[in-house]
Amino acid sequence: MGYKVLIAEDDRHTRTILEHIFTKDPAFKDQDIELLLASDGEQALRYFKSHDPDLIISDLLMPKVDGFAFCRTVRNTPKGKDLPLVITSAIYKETALLNRLREELNVTFFPKPFQVREFTKEISRMMNLENSESVEPEEKEFVERVTMSKPFKGKLPERSLPSLLLDIQNIDGTGVLKIERGKIKKEIFFLFGRPVGAESNIRHENLGNYLVSKNIISKEQHHQLLSSARENHISFLKALMELKKFDESLVLKYHSSLVKVRIVNAFKWHKGEYSFLPGDSFSDRIIKAPVDPIALVFAGLKRITDLDTITDKLQDDITSVITITKRGEKHKDEFQRIFGAKIFDEIEDNKTSLGELLGKGIDPMTLYTHVFVMAETGMIEFEKQENAKDESLNLSMLEDPLNLSNLKKAAAPSNSPEEEISIVANVPTPESQEESGLILDLPIEVENEEDKKLINELKKFYLDIHEKDFFEILGVEKNATQKEIDSAFAVLQSQFSYDMFEDVDLGSDHAKLEEMSDFIKIAKETLSDPVKRKRYEEQNLKQKKKGASFVEAEVYAKKAEQALNTGSKSVALNNIDKAIEVEPDIGDYHAIKAKILQSKGTPAQKVISTLENALELDPESVIINFTGAEIFKSMGKMDRAINLYQKVLENRPEHKESFA
Repeated sequence: MGYKVLIAEDDRHTRTILEHIFTKDPAFKDQDIELLLASDGEQALRYFKSHDPDLIISDLLMPKVDGFAFCRTVRNTPKGKDLPLVITSAIYKETALLNRLREELNVTFFPKPFQVREFTKEISRMMNLENSESVEPEEKEFVERVTMSKPFKGKLPERSLPSLLLDIQNIDGTGVLKIERGKIKKEIFFLFGRPVGAESNIRHENLGNYLVSKNIISKEQHHQLLSSARENHISFLKALMELKKFDESLVLKYHSSLVKVRIVNAFKWHKGEYSFLPGDSFSDRIIKAPVDPIALVFAGLKRITDLDTITDKLQDDITSVITITKRGEKHKDEFQRIFGAKIFDEIEDNKTSLGELLGKGIDPMTLYTHVFVMAETGMIEFEKQENAKDESLNLSMLEDPLNLSNLKKAAAPSNSPEEEISIVANVPTPESQEESGLILDLPIEVENEEDKKLINELKKFYLDIHEKDFFEILGVEKNATQKEIDSAFAVLQSQFSYDMFEDVDLGSDHAKLEEMSDFIKIAKETLSDPVKRKRYEEQNLKQKKKGASFVEAEVYAKKAEQALNTGSKSVALNNIDKAIEVEPDIGDYHAIKAKILQSKGTPAQKVISTLENALELDPESVIINFTGAEIFKSMGKMDRAINLYQKVLENRPEHKESFA
């Protein structure tokens, strides 16, 4: 008879970690364990009443019904009176509070982040597993196993980016996925199968231009921030923080939103190459923004899918029989949460085809969108029928030369949960709103001035570790001795120890404390090893040059745009040439140059050649295509202008200027 474990946890990342432990750790993997995963206290109560779990693991802060109320309800029922009950929290660690919980509810407490070894040992004991005392996996062994994977590479037409994200999630991969399309490059960073960051050399996908496009900062502020970053040798993110217009948490939300946008925008790449290199080579230099890959894939595909893409994918499979794959069964619930159940259920229950489903009166665009997403992610397979009747059904019956389906989709409200739409489309607004809905009947220690000071120091140092190198963080010279390194490490370790923050309510900032603690250790270990130290210095120098190069090019580009707007055409051309000299592969810079050349009366052929170079570098760029359309329109080349306007609308249906 199986053992049922109910996990009540609103943070998806933590749920994933717990799921990994119960399904992959040696202590549990061979046991017949059924996991019940609840994302809020209300759902957890339903599962408790309907499934009779044998053990419960619950967070304390959850929506709808908080962990305190949930645990009390469990204990007040006959079947929950003596049930093993584990609570976890990154916030509530105050001794008096925990003692009260143990006395009133008879719970076992684990602070977040919990150590895998201690956690598995205690849970094994509570489950009365045979030989549980002998099953004590080392945390290091567990981490190495679940992140183990081999390098792989290929071409994007053969394997789509959404499918790659699910592949890496499936193997719990830690590493860097690099995708390239000509001169355009993106890197996506994974920890335990989950994207935690993304970088791009596309100009409109850098933080400054992104915030300008969302009207979060003005163009003038953007230019000032770039100049400040260049002069002070800091990143744009750090310069934005020092503006004092937004608090630290809001700036990090902007950063997190952009990470998702960079990934989803690449879902449109149907040409290019990819490669995956295992290993954590990035944690010491990126600010992590963990992303749920499954939700991102489905919500992202729903938003960016257009008719032309669907046509290319499905036009040869109108009469093919559709079957659900193992991946489809695995991700069924998440797919149906975002797209609804009707079409998936039709495919799952019947051996059917697109043609047959159309015959049932299902809306064609809805049907094709759902089937496309399932095909793009490997959730379904097509089996061609040799004797299938030619019903003359193909996607040409749905041709939409004006792309009205996309316009309709953009204008209509989405049925997706709000948080899923926001991962792709929206960024937080500066207005802060207090969180509501959590009523706690247990006392919370009120934050005092000393706590505020500690938290501010924590936030400042957290940003510093991503701005400074290991020498600067430890506060030692390049030629520091081992004794000096050890002494500096001891000071920092004491300053940002868990004991120092034991009674401080850090909330979501607790993860920063953990990351900083690991970073300090890595810095000390790297500088203490001559081989690692030399390699780090070489890599760090290359990274600093790369960051400084981009900021310098952006400063020149902004000066060029300002000069063009004021009629200083020669100054504009001089500055954009400098930008191109520093960063020759940024397509937007060549488009700006084409615009400047045209304003100076340069021969049309040179203007067109410069513009075509920009389009070759970044053919999907809205800015480049719109600039090109305007240039060709002014030259009287309306056919080429219309093609580029249509390209703009394919990528951004709401682009009003392209309708003029």
